[in-house]
Amino acid sequence: MLFQRSNLLRQFRLTFFARSKTRLVVCGCVAIGCLTLLLSLFVVSSARGQNDPERHKETVINTVARYANQWDARLDPLVTLPNGVELKSSHVNGVLVQGQRYYYRLRYGLNYDPVSRGGAVDYTVVAVLDPDTQWEMEIYRIPDNALLADQGSATLSSS
Repeated sequence: MLFQRSNLLRQFRLTFFARSKTRLVVCGCVAIGCLTLLLSLFVVSSARGQNDPERHKETVINTVARYANQWDARLDPLVTLPNGVELKSSHVNGVLVQGQRYYYRLRYGLNYDPVSRGGAVDYTVVAVLDPDTQWEMEIYRIPDNALLADQGSATLSSS
């Protein structure tokens, strides 16, 4: 009888641990599968957002407009042109958005962007904000090979 009990106990332990190991393996595989699925969905949605031209254009417009309408000395320091004029760096050198440089120019007032200075042979207009108003602003991009040699470099101001 004692032998039967120990044999039954041994069988129970083996069965219990075998079942728990199987459960553990199955749960682990399900968890890994769920994580893989979530990760793939995240990667696909991220890639979709990067290749969405409308979303990219909206990002460009919002970023460039923020630089044009506000001034933060840390992000957009003043530069001094050879003629002594001090301007925001973004007004002269443009704004880098997702690895591409964009420029802006105002319809009214002095502009020191590359197109206004005659430093670009070609450019593509991305957007015109507030058209036909005194605040009209054109946002554009210059192809890599269309930017001419600068007519005079701007230096950072110490003020």
